Amino acid sequence: MEVVEGARFTLRLDRAEAANVAYQFEVELGGGRRSGTVSIELAAGAVAVASEPAVPEWLESTIVGLVRSLWRARRDPQTAAPWPRRLTRWRHPNGAQVR
Repeated sequence: MEVVEGARFTLRLDRAEAANVAYQFEVELGGGRRSGTVSIELAAGAVAVASEPAVPEWLESTIVGLVRSLWRARRDPQTAAPWPRRLTRWRHPNGAQVR
């Protein structure tokens, strides 16, 4: 399926260590494909996204929000599930509520 508007992206778990977690991501935009990494520092919840060329700001914000929600769900080590190995999502540039 070709993406005309918005983006389809997949995050694949690269590493899950005691201090941080990193995902490799691939993005399919209407204008082509891009890839990069997103990592989260577990102590503070700080998220860093790196890609060349950079993904659009709306998409970077979406990826950061998704990874932070994963982090929030795993803050308690007693009840935390393992980090997902792969996540695939689609988002419209105007938000998830657009149909």
